Order: sequence, then structure tokens, then C-alpha cells
Amino acid sequence: LIGTYWFALDQEAKQTIRLDPATGEKMWTYNDILSFSTFNDHSMALYRNNFNDKCQVTVLDVATGKPLFDKQLDNFTKHVVRGVLFRADTAFVEIGAQYEMNFELGSQYKTYIVAFDAKTQKPLWRTPFFSN
Repeated sequence: LIGTYWFALDQEAKQTIRLDPATGEKMWTYNDILSFSTFNDHSMALYRNNFNDKCQVTVLDVATGKPLFDKQLDNFTKHVVRGVLFRADTAFVEIGAQYEMNFELGSQYKTYIVAFDAKTQKPLWRTPFFSN
């Protein structure tokens, strides 16, 4: 439950579902399960790190469940998506690039952000690396 919005995950069917809080009825179904990142009254941003050199970034329209932005990031060796924010037809994707593997602390990442145009799915800009 996020505010007045109710979402459920069906692990077996691999679906993300929006339910009506008053009735429990399905309002929409999206055929994938992704990690939740951010939410506003118009969209919910999701992602999945596949750990096979690919990551998925998806932004759904809260009212319909239809994708507003849906991009697979390929050739993503030693990179992970850390978060997604969607505003004004732009998906801002925070990405961690692994620079060290520390056996005590685990993977160490430097972070950068890429802004994508939702319609063309092409990058608009990228920040330099910054430390966590």
C-alpha cells in the first residue's frame, strides 16, 4: 500500500498488479515483477538488475499500468541500477559502476546518473562519477 494505492506482486505468474483498495478488484496487471524505486500520483518507477550484463528500467502509468518508459540496458558488466525517478517525460536512472571487490565490504561502486527521454529512450545527459 502506497498512500491510497494498493499494489500486489504475483510471484508465480510474474505480475505486478494494482488493486482497488475499496473492493480488492484488479485495476490493471503488468506482466513482470521489478523492484520498486519511486512513486508519484502519475507514475511508478521500477527496475531489475539481472546480473547477466543486463538491467531493466520501467516506468508505469499509475492509472493504466501501461509503460511510460521501458528500457533494457545491455552490456552492463559490473554495473547496477540503484534507483529511478520519472518527471516530465524524463527517466533519471542512478547507476552504480563497480570499481573494486572488497571481501570484507563487498562490491564498491561509484555512481552516475543518466537522463533518458521517455519517448525516444535515448540518453539526454550523464553526470560524471561521484563517490557514495
